[in-house]
Amino acid sequence: MYKVRVERKAQKKLAKIPEPYYSNIKTAILDLGNDPRPKGCKKLKGRDG
Repeated sequence: MYKVRVERKAQKKLAKIPEPYYSNIKTAILDLGNDPRPKGCKKLKGRDG
């Protein structure tokens, strides 16, 4: 299990997103702690890691 840390600036931006989008995004971000590479994710191009 991983720990997901959301920066304060990102939290403020997320808080401005209306429901139900906010809840869906929040759930998806927090789920990354359990599965950091969910099905369907793609590796970013142009950088390692």
